[in-house]
Amino acid sequence: MDIQEHFTIPIKGIHNGEHEYDFVVDDAFFDVFENDIVLGGNVEVKLNLFRQFDQLELSFLLHGYVNTTCDRCLASIKLPIENDFELYIKLVGEDFETLESNNDEVMFVNKEESRLDLSQLIYEYVLLSVPLIKSYDCNEEKNPPCDFEVLNKLNVENEQNNSGNAMWDKLKDLDFTDN
Repeated sequence: MDIQEHFTIPIKGIHNGEHEYDFVVDDAFFDVFENDIVLGGNVEVKLNLFRQFDQLELSFLLHGYVNTTCDRCLASIKLPIENDFELYIKLVGEDFETLESNNDEVMFVNKEESRLDLSQLIYEYVLLSVPLIKSYDCNEEKNPPCDFEVLNKLNVENEQNNSGNAMWDKLKDLDFTDN
């Protein structure tokens, strides 16, 4: 079975109202998409779909972790992520490709489509959930993944840089208040 087939939902023939779907994004899913940021992981995706005539409202809730490299110590870590996203889908006629949306939360789909592949969207939502600085407080873990040798070297270097510079220390003594 194609991995993306697992992340496909029916859109034609489902009745108006609320529908719920649960997906698990794992290493096999991430292998389909080549990326240097996310090397794997385990993310639960809960999708709440509300259909109203020719419109779908999709609410995604992501919770889990991704395997990546720590930006502080370069060790492999399981970075916790949690996020939610909203997407509105308008089901339109054959000219859906000519319609453009100025909003990232609105997507146009041909109303003759019977199924909707969400794999690319889910992948992008996982990537958007990864913070810009990939690190977290792992000291609470039983076996922290951090490379403490690298972190100690960074701390020593920071202390040396913060010890001060004699030239700038002289400026601290200047009084700039008006008398």
